[in-house]
Formats: sequence, structure tokens, C-alpha cells
Amino acid sequence: MKPLDPNAAFRSAEKAIAKGDWLGARRAYGRVLKSLPRDWRGFYRAGLLEARGQNYQFAENALARALSLAPDNAEIAANLAQIHLLTGNASRALELLRPIAEKAPTVAAIHHRIGLACQELGRLEEAEQAYREAMDLGSRDPAVLNNRAVVLQALGRVLDAIVLLESLRKSGSAGIETLNNLGNLYRIVGRHGDSAEIFALALRQAPLNSHLHRNLALLNRDGGDVKTAIAAARRAAVSQPGSMDGMVIIGELLEHRAELSEAEQLVRRGAMAAPDNPDAAALLARIMRRTGRGEAALAFLRGSPAIEEGRAGGHKLLFEAAQSEQALGRHEQAFETLVAANRRQIAAMPAGRADPKRVFSQVRALGTMVDALNPADFAAQERSETGEAPVFLVGFPRSGTTLLDQVLDSHPSVVVLEERPLVTGMIARLRGAGFRYPEDLLQMKAADLTKFRQGYLEDRNRYVSVPKGSVFVDKMPLNIVHAALIQRVFPAAKFLLALRDPRDVCLSCFMQSFELNDWMAVFTDIEDTARLFDEVFELWGRTAEKLDLVYHAVRYEQLIADLRGTASAAIGFLGLEWDDAMAAYHEHARNRGHLATPSHSQVTQPVYSHAVQRWRRYGAAMEKTAEILKPSCIALGYGG
Repeated sequence: MKPLDPNAAFRSAEKAIAKGDWLGARRAYGRVLKSLPRDWRGFYRAGLLEARGQNYQFAENALARALSLAPDNAEIAANLAQIHLLTGNASRALELLRPIAEKAPTVAAIHHRIGLACQELGRLEEAEQAYREAMDLGSRDPAVLNNRAVVLQALGRVLDAIVLLESLRKSGSAGIETLNNLGNLYRIVGRHGDSAEIFALALRQAPLNSHLHRNLALLNRDGGDVKTAIAAARRAAVSQPGSMDGMVIIGELLEHRAELSEAEQLVRRGAMAAPDNPDAAALLARIMRRTGRGEAALAFLRGSPAIEEGRAGGHKLLFEAAQSEQALGRHEQAFETLVAANRRQIAAMPAGRADPKRVFSQVRALGTMVDALNPADFAAQERSETGEAPVFLVGFPRSGTTLLDQVLDSHPSVVVLEERPLVTGMIARLRGAGFRYPEDLLQMKAADLTKFRQGYLEDRNRYVSVPKGSVFVDKMPLNIVHAALIQRVFPAAKFLLALRDPRDVCLSCFMQSFELNDWMAVFTDIEDTARLFDEVFELWGRTAEKLDLVYHAVRYEQLIADLRGTASAAIGFLGLEWDDAMAAYHEHARNRGHLATPSHSQVTQPVYSHAVQRWRRYGAAMEKTAEILKPSCIALGYGG
């Protein structure tokens, strides 16, 4: 028998591929594999063929066999890594890609794939570095730039992400995905006009793109134009009939405005059409609970297929079930449900994407920095030298900051910006200027401080307009840990410190279905939440004392017991007087547009007191947490 000529077989396969004859190509490669089982080329080309046909399991097997025959072949390893990325095995892909990058450090495509793997694993800093290295090596692949922008946004470096996508747009290489991301980033930073322009441009190119209509709905929601937002959400629903995104957005808009009857009719239809959609199911149950039908909400949730173990997003239904159980007075059962909800949510996160340990490390590093500060270096800055100085509303999440925010924003001379990354952006700027944070806090010169101060105010002005003579309040509770930086950049800054019984605070954090990042992941464990509370307020106390911060504490319990008296003291601290509009804060909240906090349903109704001392209703479930928090309770005036 004439021996097989592998090159001829390969040519035959390539001709078959060119004709679309996949079966013929497989036969040609099969002859090579049968006759030359130790020839890596046959397995390699067969693997590439299967990958083109999206037969990834066959492709993976063939490429793995090829790599075993030629273990030093970087091309085989790179393609096998790509298959692992496509099949969701980012860890294995990274194991293959790292050695290739060491042997071929100037190949941009390898760094791009490392970025993809790290991004999938939630190792965002590493992903950003890999994408940056690919760009430094000359890559202008739109996918590299777009992916890097997504990572920068996740890292809080929103402005850097915008600059990157703007450069891609100017190059003429921006596709629909890039335009969509850029428009959404403009929305996030408050550049609503630019966002609308980008979405209009993208929709002219892709008028049926549901993602564009969805983000346009969010843009109009943020701008308070609920009618236009609903219209855009309806177009999103029509553009992608199988998706519930548009329907859920409409329902959430109506629910946030307390238009519960209309919201229920809409969401109920959606939940019937897509019974396994967790967002629709959770929203419908929430509406039922808010209208006094806790038992019905629980029955609906228990019967929903979306709540079953292993279902993506099922934790949202568990959180909502716990809320209904609490409303019905079944606190022990509610706590057990919360434990299950938090465990399921954290278990569903990709490895490394949200790590509570990084939060504790960050807080301790900030504490080390504060301990090393010399107050004289701060005192050397005149408090009056900076002109405009914001007021920073800080505290721990779920301490009544949203209620205080709405009361203050109801005053005609106050502008409150709700939870935008202005301080995070300032930190990104100083790092971009070569400073380490927090280590180099005192290394910044006057010119640097002026630059960072101006950058902060420019970012602020993209979100809101602050009329002359008005008081601007930056409400971001966890800015409490950055008080020293704020004081350094804004020596005339004032702080409003929101306080609430630490036991109620930690319980409330544990009860919320937050979108997880490092900080929010801490709240999936109530005892870790308590330990973080202790460390955050210990840091605050040391910072306030050492730097002589100017602040006024507002207790949640006092605010709901005596709204006018407590709010008058707070507004007086800002140099203003009580205005009767502040008493109708709940009406103001309904008309303010979207409230992007878990407290939206509470602040659109008058003051209530049933959340005070809530932790006591949970009895033994809260004993260990209460013991951990005992020093903080005593220090903050909440007894032992």
C-alpha cells in the first residue's frame, strides 16, 4: 500500500473546507490521524476545523492531543487556550497562556487572551494590565480597547474608560458594542447630552438593537423622564421578544414611583411569559409585599422555578422571600432564608471577582496611613484657601443616608448628588499622576491638590448643576474611609455623619441583595459585616480626632422621631434654615426620578419607625453579631 502523503491530505482537506465540504475535510484529517498517530499536525488541524464548526469538545480533545505531541509549540497552546476561554474554563486557559507570554512577550494577541482570562476570573487589575500591554505592543484591535474599557469601569476608573472608547470612536473603528458602552458610560458620569447623541448614532446603524434601547431607557430614567424611559424600554422589549429586560425596567420605574397597581399588571404578564426570570419574579413579589400581601408573595416565590437551586439569579427571590417573612413577623425563618440567599449569591460569583479580604486590607492600609500623618501638615493648609468646598455625607451603608439625602435635597438651596464615584475618580487621577494611595497622601504639592480639586469639581458638574449660593452634598456613604484624602484635597470640607444602631445597620446590610463587588461581598456574612463596621468606625474616629474634621452627626433614630428638629440642626450646620419643603421629602423623592439605592421604597413614603431596634426581633440569630459590635455600640452611644 502506498504510504500516506500528509501534505497531500492536508491540501485535500483545505480544498474541502473552501467548498464548505466539512465532512470531506474531516475524512482527510482522519486519514492522517489513522496513519500517523504521532504527527501533531493532524490533530492540530483537525482541532482547528472542529473549532470553526463550534464543536468545542472535539476541538479541545484534538488540540490537547496535539500539544501532548508538541509541548513546546506556542501556537497549539494559544489555540487550545482560546477553546478553554470559549468553553468557560478561564483558569486552564491562563495556565497555558502565562508560559507563552514569557517565551513570546511581544505577541499582543497573547496578552489580549490573558486579559480575557483574568477578566473572566474577576482578576480585574491583572486583566487591565494585560490589555494595556497588548496596546503597548501596538494592538489597536477594537476588542482589546473595548474590553479594557469594561475593566476600567469595573475598577471605578470610569473617566479613563471614556477616554479609551473616545479614542476608538475617533479612529473610526467603533462598532455598535463600543458605541453602546460609551453611551452608557456617558450616562453614568451624567453627560446625558453626549449619551443621547451616542445612542442616537448607534440606533441609526442598528435600530433593532435591544441593548441600545435598554440603555436609552436607563438614560431617560436617570434624567427623570419616566415617560420617555418607558417608551424606550418598550422598544427594547419589542426588539428582543424573548428578553424580559425591557419589561422589568418598566416595572421597576413604576414601582420606584409607587405606581404599584400598574407595575403589578405589567410584571405579572411578564412573569407568566417567562416564569424562570428571577428579576421579574422578585419584582412581582416585592410589589405584592408592598401592597400588604406577604403570604401571597411567599406562595408565589416558593412556586417559582427561578428560586430552584442552581438557577442563575435565584438568590434574588430568596432575598425577597426573607423580606416577606420579616413583614409577616417570622424573623427566625427570615434569618435562615437570608443565610441561604447570601450563600447562594456569593457561591455564584466567579472566583476572585469579589473578595472581602481586599476590603479589610484596604481599610487597614488607610489606618496605617492615618497613624503616620502629622496634623501639622494638614494645619498648614488654610481652610479658606480652596473656595468652594463640598459637604460629604458619609457613614456605613444602611445607616439612613438615603433618608437624610432626600430630606436635604428637598431644600431649595441644597443639591445632593447620590452615590456617584467622584472620590473614586479623584483616587484614579492621583494614581494616574504617579502617586500611590494611600501611601503618598502627603507627597502631593499645592499644584497637585489644585489639579485634583478641579478634576473632582469638573466630574461633579457632569452630573449636576449647582446654582451659585447653593450647598452641594456628595452622598457616598463609604467615602467615610477616605476622609483624610478628602480633607487633604478640600481643607474646608464639612462632613455629615449618618449614624444608626450598629446592630440594625449590619442586619440591614445582610438583608440586601447588593450587586457584588469587594465591599458588598463583605455583607454576605453578617459577622464579617460587623467586623468591618468596627474597623471603619475606628478608622473614622482616629481620622476625625487627628485631623480635627468639621462634622455633624445625624442619628437615624432621632431623624424619624423628630424630623424637623433633627433636620433643622443638620441644615443649620450647612449654614441654611429649615424650609417646609423638607417635611414633604417623600413627595420630592417620587418626583426626583430614579433612586439607585435599596431604600427607594422607604423614602417615597412618610416617616415610619418600625425599622428601629429591628435586630432585637431576631433573637438568638443576632447574639454573636451583637457581641462583636458591643464596643462600637458603646462608642457611638447605643449602649452595650
